[in-house]
Amino acid sequence: MGKVPTIAIVAIAAVLIIGISVAAFYLLIKPKKEVLTKLRTDLAAEQAVVDQKPQAEADKAAVDAAWLKAQNELEALRERKSIHISMYMPLLAMTAIWYEYRDELPRAVQKYLEDQGVTIEQGATIPAPPLAPPTVPSSGFMQVPGGSPLNLTVRGTLEQIQKVYQNLSQLPRVATIGALSLSGTGRQLTATFPLSLYILVEGAEAVAPPAAAAPGGGPGGGPPGAEGGPPGGGGPPPAAEEGGGGKEDGGGKSEDDGGGGGGDE
Repeated sequence: MGKVPTIAIVAIAAVLIIGISVAAFYLLIKPKKEVLTKLRTDLAAEQAVVDQKPQAEADKAAVDAAWLKAQNELEALRERKSIHISMYMPLLAMTAIWYEYRDELPRAVQKYLEDQGVTIEQGATIPAPPLAPPTVPSSGFMQVPGGSPLNLTVRGTLEQIQKVYQNLSQLPRVATIGALSLSGTGRQLTATFPLSLYILVEGAEAVAPPAAAAPGGGPGGGPPGAEGGPPGGGGPPPAAEEGGGGKEDGGGKSEDDGGGGGGDE
C-alpha cells in the first residue's frame, strides 16, 4: 500500500472533528440550552409575580383600611342610633330593653318631634317592656316597641310636618315613617302617621347544618357516629360570636341567624 497523503489525513481529521462537534451540540449542548431557555422563562414569570408584590400589598392595605373604616362607621352608628344588645347575655339584653322602653325611646321621640316644631297629641306613649328575653330577628334589626310602629298624631303647620319627614336622620334611632294623613284647615293641621323604630341586635352567625347521612347501612352509609358512618357525626361547633343561642339536634348544632348592621333612613 502506498503512503496516505497528508491532505487526506487532515481531511479525515477535520470531518471527525466536525462530526464530534455536531454530535456534542445535539447530544449535550442543545438540551442544556433548551433547559436554560426554560429556566429563563420561568425566572421571568417569577420576576413578574415579584414585581406585583408592591401593588398587592397596597391593595391589601386599602382593603384593610376600608374594612376598618366600615367597622368604625358601624360602631359609630350603633353608638348614635341604637343600644348594645347581645343575645348571648339575655338577662342584660332584657334589662337594656327595659331601660330603652322606659326612658330612652319616649325621650328620643318626644325631643325629635318637638325639635321639628310640631305638638304631640297622641301615640307617643311607649308600652310596657317585655317580661322575657327578646327573640332575635334574622335581619339583625329588632323593631321596638313591641314589634309594631307608633301611630302618632301631631299638630303643626305644613312646613313643620314636612320637616318631620325630611329630618328623620336626626332621630337618634334607626327609623322609618309611613304614609301621612292630614286633616284640618288653616295653618294648623293635624297629621297622623306610623313611625317604626328599630335597634341593632348582635346575634350569632348562621352555621351550616350538618351534612345528611348517606342512605343505607354499611361503610359510608350509616348515621353519624354509627359503624360505617363518618366519625364524630355532628356539624361544626357553634360560632363563638355574640348573638342568639343555638339548639342541639342529633350530633351537630345549628344556630339561628343573628344580626348586626343597618342604616337609618
